[in-house]
This record gives sequence, C-alpha cells and structure tokens, in this order.
Amino acid sequence: MKSSSIHNLDTLEKEILRLKLRQKDAEHKLDKQWGKARSHFGSMLWNSFRRKKDETKESPGFFESLVQNDIVEDTIHRFSEKISGKLADVVSHLFERFFKK
Repeated sequence: MKSSSIHNLDTLEKEILRLKLRQKDAEHKLDKQWGKARSHFGSMLWNSFRRKKDETKESPGFFESLVQNDIVEDTIHRFSEKISGKLADVVSHLFERFFKK
C-alpha cells in the first residue's frame, strides 16, 4: 500500500502490519546471508591469498601479484638489505666477543 491510500485507522493498521512482516522477512534474509558469510569466511579469506591449483597462469594469486609490483619489490629489497646488514653486524660483534676471550 502507498501512504496516499491510507485514509482511516484500519488501513493504517494494515499498512503497519504489512511493514512489520516485510521487516521480519528482511531480517530473516539478512540473518541467513550473514550466517553463510560467517561460515564461509575462512575459506574465502584463504582463497583470496592463494591461487587454486587448477586455475590457469593468467590469474595470479594475491602474493604473486603483490611480489610482481615494482614498489613492493623495491621495498622488500631495501628491507632485506637492511636486515642482512644488521645481521652481519651482530655476527661480527659476536665473533669479536668470542675470539677476544
């Protein structure tokens, strides 16, 4: 019913009842969809990070496309250089302490 067709208290109560039923139906659908989303969340998350074995090479997985990005590749390269430099300093310091004794 449209709001313009409400002319008395009886039609108003019918419209309220219809809207309440519509609300319950929408809540039921939303609960059902939310339940499906919650039950499949883990597998959807996992599948978004890896490529399935039977897929073709044209659609790389998340990590493959991330590593192929030049900015990410440069960042990983700089990070690994810093880590290897720090690790070399620590190893050198440990050797110095070990052989000075």
